[in-house]
Amino acid sequence: MPRPRPEVLTEKALDAAEEYPNKRLAVHYIPPHHPFKGPTADEHFPSYEDQSDALFERIQRGDLDIDDETLRQAYVENLEWVLPEVERLLSELDGKTVVTADHGELLGDRTAPVPVRDYGHHVGLYVDQLVEVPWYESTNGSRRRIVPEEPDTDVTDVEKESVEQRLEELGYR
Repeated sequence: MPRPRPEVLTEKALDAAEEYPNKRLAVHYIPPHHPFKGPTADEHFPSYEDQSDALFERIQRGDLDIDDETLRQAYVENLEWVLPEVERLLSELDGKTVVTADHGELLGDRTAPVPVRDYGHHVGLYVDQLVEVPWYESTNGSRRRIVPEEPDTDVTDVEKESVEQRLEELGYR
């Protein structure tokens, strides 16, 4: 699945805000989630484009020789990569903006009931590191007026299937 780079996503979000000034936006940056980018990732991980969704499983199995400290450093560098774009978005969007996350990440943390090191995020695993996420509110000028509309019901079966598939890929189904 292609992963838009932070600067591309910021541009798309700003375009959407201009095109739909009375709508809420949900902008989902991939970083700090893997794939990892930065000096540590360049040295220790497959290329950005070649990091598969199975990266954490490969680390847990020992297929990739990456210690937890290196993994955490790559995670921090990924966060440092995206934060300037988040700051840019906050400065250019009018009104109230909330910055949060859809989940946390295990980076060699020990989980219960069996205290083994775990990596990534798993459906059905509810530990603090995964379910406690940041919540930051920013206000830039006056709040926008959000205008509700009737949902678009003229959607083809192919479009419905695509939406359902995407929701499943994101873990919402």
